[in-house]
Amino acid sequence: MPAANPAAARSTDCIGEETVVDSRALAAAIAEPLALSGHKVHDDDYADRQFIYRTGAEPAHLTLKALQETVKADALQILATAEDTEERVAARRAATTRRLIEQNAPGVKSYVLRVAYQVRDALPLIGAEEHETITAALAARRPPKPAKDRSAYFAARRVALTERHREEALEVLHKWLPTLGPGRHDVAEVWAAWQAAVANSTRVVRMYPGAAKIGRTTFYELLDSTADVVDGHARRRYVLIPGA
Repeated sequence: MPAANPAAARSTDCIGEETVVDSRALAAAIAEPLALSGHKVHDDDYADRQFIYRTGAEPAHLTLKALQETVKADALQILATAEDTEERVAARRAATTRRLIEQNAPGVKSYVLRVAYQVRDALPLIGAEEHETITAALAARRPPKPAKDRSAYFAARRVALTERHREEALEVLHKWLPTLGPGRHDVAEVWAAWQAAVANSTRVVRMYPGAAKIGRTTFYELLDSTADVVDGHARRRYVLIPGA
């Protein structure tokens, strides 16, 4: 049975003022082949986080950034296929969505990230035993701690910790940005608001400690990868939050 055309879904989404393919329909079309190829999610109730894995003979842990890249590439392929339909409205909607993603138009970053989260939510869950098997296999593949070159070992640990902090901050940033309200916001003021919001949230500090540990430079990098950031007058930059 052929997969449903996501562009033919009754519900739609928006990127800017353009009507595009519904993000949930697109996520479902992307998640199905990923699940068949062994992509699964571990729902860590204690940490209140979800971890993505590719299972199979060579298991791997996927970061949210890696999932975003996969989702974007798969979306372009699925949308290109979705254009080949006799349903003119669906074909036009698929073509519009693909064009906007390829052009990285304003609103695309938040749209792709939303699809990535919905793909993650649609993937099958890993049971406790399978998760233990995967983590044990990943641990066995890590290079042993060197006996003498401890500087390289600790440098690798710092890189891993930095990536973990970025992942945790991105989880919070995705949910927090819409609270700023639609419109244009000075990035310096957004950074100040982020610091205050994170510091005042005991849940964030407890569940996503990395969100409180990233610096301004890392925050701006994550902001640029998550939302539309534009240049303004007097060398000021602004983040654009789309309307409802």
